[in-house]
Amino acid sequence: GSGIHLISICLLIMRLLTWDNNSHAMTWGSSYSGMKLISVSIVNLGRTVTFDSNGGSPVAAQTVTYGDTVSKPTDPTKSGYTFTGWFSDAALNTEYDFAAHVTANITLYAKWKTPLPKPTVTSFTPTSGIVGSTVTITGTNFTGATEVRFNDVQAIAYTVVSPTKITVTVPSEATSGPISVVTPGGTGASPDKFTVISLKFTVSPPSVSLPPGGTGSVTVKTIAEGVINAVTLSVSNLPPGVTATFTPQTIPAPGSGQSILTFTAASSVVTGYYPVTVAATSGTVSAKTQIDMIITALPDIDASAILQLLID
Repeated sequence: GSGIHLISICLLIMRLLTWDNNSHAMTWGSSYSGMKLISVSIVNLGRTVTFDSNGGSPVAAQTVTYGDTVSKPTDPTKSGYTFTGWFSDAALNTEYDFAAHVTANITLYAKWKTPLPKPTVTSFTPTSGIVGSTVTITGTNFTGATEVRFNDVQAIAYTVVSPTKITVTVPSEATSGPISVVTPGGTGASPDKFTVISLKFTVSPPSVSLPPGGTGSVTVKTIAEGVINAVTLSVSNLPPGVTATFTPQTIPAPGSGQSILTFTAASSVVTGYYPVTVAATSGTVSAKTQIDMIITALPDIDASAILQLLID
């Protein structure tokens, strides 16, 4: 039966194996009773793939069945560098194909992109300016600059003159704060603040209504930044027969304050709607806004009702 055949095979193997006292190992005999033996090779089916991260975070080795593919591991990390792939040679010339079949133990090597130097902003001139003025920035590593910002407000117009110099136009909506330059190597910000010279104001309420021969008033509040001169208020586009008075007309430096604007209408003023312009000026800086003026008709007078009121 099958049991007798199995015992016979085991006995045959035992007769073929001999102990070598010199090498201290079992060896095969070359023949037995006229039988010729064939050479037998036992193949280890496991193959090891080792990952050398070249200074990055460690990546565990993988054991792969002969002929299978290795799973691409999670990308390693390295502070200040960008991982670009796994390579089959230490010289990083041949990128490894993870669809390839593994037939031997291999080592894969991580390749990293060397970081570009981060820009620095050391100074700028002038240190203050209005929207639309030109500023020259001095620093290092400006090549390839992609953005210039005034306190996080991106400038539209700028020129990289050299790796150490940029000229830029102060953008609208810019606010006072550091100037920063962005390149592929990172972001560099100035240690000092650039002051955006600006003048804004509000009028409350935004409209005024008055009858012929009457008066009306609004409050004007100015908000100035970087202004070194007093702020002068003015009004224009008044309808014929209407005058305006500011109390006060001048806001002392640095230009933030409020004034009462009073309108007086003559009795002959024509009723209707009039857009009136209010302006604030300080040196080369100015701002203006529009308020709505409405000249209302006088109410009709009921003479009989007034007479009855006096009789009563």
